[in-house]
Amino acid sequence: MNVTSRVSASDREQLVHILAAKEAAVTVPAAVPDLGQLYHATRERLVGLLAELDEADLATRVPACPAWPGESVPAWSAGLG
Repeated sequence: MNVTSRVSASDREQLVHILAAKEAAVTVPAAVPDLGQLYHATRERLVGLLAELDEADLATRVPACPAWPGESVPAWSAGLG
């Protein structure tokens, strides 16, 4: 005896409607963002901001990572630390 033979016809019909509604609710984005391009743009922006800092700024401790000098935070973010 399989599972479907133990389910009533009305229950099967209700299940079909539920599954159809769930399928209709799934949306696929029109365009998937280019993650490489986003990473590159973010990296360029960060490099530009860091270029404006002097040595004192780079040595400043940051609240999010108080044990690290400021220069270590972007290096860690870029995978260099």
